[in-house]
Amino acid sequence: LFLAATDGPNIGDPRWGVEVGEDAIDIPGTLPLDAAVLNGTKISKTAEAISWSENDTKSFASFVINATKSGKYNVVLTETTSSGHNYKVSVIDIDGNILSVAEGQNSWESGALTLGQITIPEKDNYLVRLENLTQYSSSSISAFQFTYAGGAVVDIPGTLPNEDAILGGNDKVKVDEEGYICFSGDGNVPNCYAKWNANFTKKGKFEVSLSVATTNG
Repeated sequence: LFLAATDGPNIGDPRWGVEVGEDAIDIPGTLPLDAAVLNGTKISKTAEAISWSENDTKSFASFVINATKSGKYNVVLTETTSSGHNYKVSVIDIDGNILSVAEGQNSWESGALTLGQITIPEKDNYLVRLENLTQYSSSSISAFQFTYAGGAVVDIPGTLPNEDAILGGNDKVKVDEEGYICFSGDGNVPNCYAKWNANFTKKGKFEVSLSVATTNG
């Protein structure tokens, strides 16, 4: 019900329309921090911050976000106290599946905290849960942001396994019993290759990475 409550754009008076930035999602989107939904007795909120007091690990804040891009996002929190904290952020879909988690280390530092990256699989509404895992300690955050880091992933060959690769080069390239693509003999023969049909859902620049299983040249 939380996520089904909105289809993303403004509802009601069209003059309430809100533009979502292409490169960042401020959690909880266009809402202030005091719009977070809290769970537990050891957590409170104001317009400026969300706070945990004597955290019992059962207190958390939830937000609904409308992700306008799929891909990887950097997770950054701003901690306003020097009390113990270890934050965990979970992204949950409408069916209740936990899709991605970012978790920091135990810390007593204040200021900007980078928890790492989470992955948004596709444009949609998601529930984001923010927890402080450090027991019996107070903490407070004044900002919470997902910043788009690119990384829209196209796995080559898309959704196909390696055995569906199209091979060229006679006996110079093959798929072995473990599903690896192997080049044998003179692997530099120009017509020795593997190729796939891939469905690119975005234009732009992509990093290319391979996993090499041997130490041969």
